[in-house]
Amino acid sequence: SDKLRLVDANMAGGQGYNPKKLHEMKRLTKETQYFSIADIACPDSKFPKTLPSAEQFSEHMRRLGLRKDDQIVLYDLYGMQTVARAAWMLRFYGATDVKIMNGGLYKWISEKKATHGGKYVNGEGLPTDGDFDYEAVNEDRVIRDISKMHNIAYYLQNKATNWQVIDTRPAAHFHRLHTVYYDQ
Repeated sequence: SDKLRLVDANMAGGQGYNPKKLHEMKRLTKETQYFSIADIACPDSKFPKTLPSAEQFSEHMRRLGLRKDDQIVLYDLYGMQTVARAAWMLRFYGATDVKIMNGGLYKWISEKKATHGGKYVNGEGLPTDGDFDYEAVNEDRVIRDISKMHNIAYYLQNKATNWQVIDTRPAAHFHRLHTVYYDQ
């Protein structure tokens, strides 16, 4: 289909792992795009990976050739790390058909399916026309600012709400053993 877009949503993970280099070495097709959560972020925030504005997100999607009505299938190395964040971001800004590939690149390779290697250029070979004007869809339904989180915490502490808060940070972040977010 001319609307099918394959998207690699791997992200840097330490130990010499470079997802952009891996994307050039092994991706599903030549046209597979690289969605960097670290790059597709608010440049003015002191916190890493903060959601960009709708305008900033739209510009990134325009460069990647990802239109709002494309059939977007995302993957990462393992199938459920950064790919979930990338899928959520696309849905948050109005992409209408977003899926996650089960098992990720490792499963693809373990099944001996073909991969493509070589130079990568954002959006190369993809149409440049179409709807790239992303906008937040029902922002209050999916985002809570810090003041709202304080209210929720108060009600949770007093057992006056059925809200549930899930902290998805690694344990070292949760227990403040890693200070990247706290010392800024």
